[in-house]
Amino acid sequence: MIAQQVKQATWNQVRRFLGAPGLNEPEFAEEGMEDEIAGISMKSKNIRINERNLERRIGSDLLRPVEGHEVEHYRLCPYSLRNYVRLVAHADSVLGSIEDAKLVENLFSDLLCNYDLFRKGERSIAAVYDRLSMGGQPSKSWDFYIETFAGMIGKRTTRTSLNEKQRDDAKKLSDILKDSAYNSKKWPDSIKEFAKAIKEYLDKESQSNAGGSSGSAAGKGGKGSSAAASSQPKQGKHQQNNTPRKAPLIDSHDVKDFLPYSPDKATPDQQKKFFQKELSGLGNELGQDQYKRVLAGLGIGTDRQTTIWFYRDLVKSYALKMPDVTSRSGDRFKETPVRCELERVHEADIEYSLSQYPFLNPAFLYRWSYAEGISSTFGKDNPDLLIAIDSSGSMDNPSESLSYALLSAMIAKKTALDAGCQVGVINFSSRSECVFQDFTYSNESLDDALSHYFGGGTEIPGEQMLEAVRGHKRPTHILVITDTQIANLDAQAGYLADALATCKAGGSIFLSTSPGDETRLLKKIGYDVIPTRSFSDLDDLTIKKSGEIYAT
Repeated sequence: MIAQQVKQATWNQVRRFLGAPGLNEPEFAEEGMEDEIAGISMKSKNIRINERNLERRIGSDLLRPVEGHEVEHYRLCPYSLRNYVRLVAHADSVLGSIEDAKLVENLFSDLLCNYDLFRKGERSIAAVYDRLSMGGQPSKSWDFYIETFAGMIGKRTTRTSLNEKQRDDAKKLSDILKDSAYNSKKWPDSIKEFAKAIKEYLDKESQSNAGGSSGSAAGKGGKGSSAAASSQPKQGKHQQNNTPRKAPLIDSHDVKDFLPYSPDKATPDQQKKFFQKELSGLGNELGQDQYKRVLAGLGIGTDRQTTIWFYRDLVKSYALKMPDVTSRSGDRFKETPVRCELERVHEADIEYSLSQYPFLNPAFLYRWSYAEGISSTFGKDNPDLLIAIDSSGSMDNPSESLSYALLSAMIAKKTALDAGCQVGVINFSSRSECVFQDFTYSNESLDDALSHYFGGGTEIPGEQMLEAVRGHKRPTHILVITDTQIANLDAQAGYLADALATCKAGGSIFLSTSPGDETRLLKKIGYDVIPTRSFSDLDDLTIKKSGEIYAT
């Protein structure tokens, strides 16, 4: 056992050496740490040391570099959930295995952290890896890792089984990693290079272990295997390896290391908000398939949630310049001052009254007349928006491929909300398949309604559209996104006409078809029908239409 005064003195040295901003004094515990020597919770800033594993695997005399290693994870890499996920994602794009990608992220992060630690003068970090290399099964991937580290620090302390060419490959990789160590923008490309270089060894070790015990000396297990097993990502073109690997590492990384709450106690809403904020923008960087595959493999979010997060990332690229919102539709605001009757003297605006007459006089008291809607100071009275989106079988399923219909609807929704207007949604397919979301400012509720996918036939819900605008007292623009072959158009034409007459702010229909009888009928009713041969035009068409309705 390590004496308490030694623990305290060691931590004081680490703090002076590295700064360790805001980190708590390490906790010495074994529960839940399996074979790990140490670990860190990035959000709670707690370092945990497994004293038994420390003494058994490398010796308690190396406590200081181990604590320094954890501080480097907090200060340098991966630091945040966003960095962790993007590194796993880019590694997986090469390896085709979430478990192998998690291992490579761990090795990559360790190399950057240990390189920085060594450069700052903590030379004993090399001894940590000398001792970690002792006693385990020989592994080419681990040897390649050790050779890469030796190339980064310019010092080989452990003999490996690699031949000259393999050592040269490790040296070339070490130069790439050194060049990117302090520039996180280069990390995605660097980890891909690392993954390409080590993939040969991982594949051979997987083959040699096929049919034998699960895992090899090259890989990592521990934390995270249960999260990946609970959610099966699409394998796509890759052969998915779901076997957790074992490696002689100090620590292992997992999603829960970055959470600001206990995974067992957090509400679904807490988790949703945290993940959405932390991962904002990654959808654009990774693309839909890779983004959803990696989040599923890491056990983050449901399929519907990750679909919504991805489309929200895309929508940010289509932001319109909107006027400042001074009020929102449905708000009560001061419209004009009027003379205040004696029986309503309690409503008098004394300050305004004195600005009109030098002293208080019952004959010259003023009160305010209020109106409801969007304040005239906004510039113009923008209408609310009702979106009717087709999710029949002829439309793309947004969770499986890029749905321009959903992207278009979310662009229009965001523009209306940014203008201070409420939005309602009718998501339809056949008559029995329909979701209605009443007018609201709630982004969550609207995206949930928009992202449903039913399949089946196309029956336009004209009657529901009429009921929606008839029950809403604000002027409303109707936006319909659908394709051709609407089975019940003749039967619903009257309702569509009445809805247009009732909404008081016009209607637009994006129709994926060549001009024909449907187009002529909808135009005759009074809708602005915008035909498109390809839904890939919808994003630009939506920007144009939204600008006409809401932008200055």
